[in-house]
Amino acid sequence: MTPPTSPAPPLPAPLLPAPLLSVLMGAALMSAALSPTAAAQGVAPTSSSATSSTAAQAARPCPDWHTLDPASLRAAQVRAERATFTDAAGRSLGRSVNRGERLLQGPSENGRRCSYVISEASVTDRQGYLSNASLQSEATAATLNGLWTNARGDILNVQRRENRLTLRGAALNGDALPDEAGRAWNLADGRCVQRLTPVGAWLIVTAAPDCAAPGGLFIRTR
Repeated sequence: MTPPTSPAPPLPAPLLPAPLLSVLMGAALMSAALSPTAAAQGVAPTSSSATSSTAAQAARPCPDWHTLDPASLRAAQVRAERATFTDAAGRSLGRSVNRGERLLQGPSENGRRCSYVISEASVTDRQGYLSNASLQSEATAATLNGLWTNARGDILNVQRRENRLTLRGAALNGDALPDEAGRAWNLADGRCVQRLTPVGAWLIVTAAPDCAAPGGLFIRTR
């Protein structure tokens, strides 16, 4: 009787050439990185547009001061010997301010504020972010009574009578009433409403779109 023969062992899988194996492995890894599962686990590649957007945000210049909420503004004076303007990320803009210069400032952002140098009654082009540590805030004047002027030379006579401000001048005329917060005054003339906000030694005037006269900054003359 012939004994049964054992089955032949399976043939080994053919070996792939090394270059082809590398190509296949690379394709498999790329497919895994782009799969929905990998994306859900945070493996998706980083977007270059998101990175550039973050950099642009950090390097943004100060906005036009007219666009800021007057309630968020403050007056300050430079107390350091010299302070250098930077962008929002802290990179130097190559210009500076000296001790004693007076500034109009926006709200604080990461220890810095957008700062605008005031000369006479004008907001100058010298502006940028300054560290809070280099500045000293200034208190708002206790009274608004007196004569004020703006960069155009308009004279404004302000007198407080009970709960209103009486304004007499070429730019503003009438009685302004306090707002709900008690920090600003509103002068209404039909659909035109102008808001007067004292900030430090200045009087900031913001005008609604229906107003013919633009807003601006007044400084007390006496």
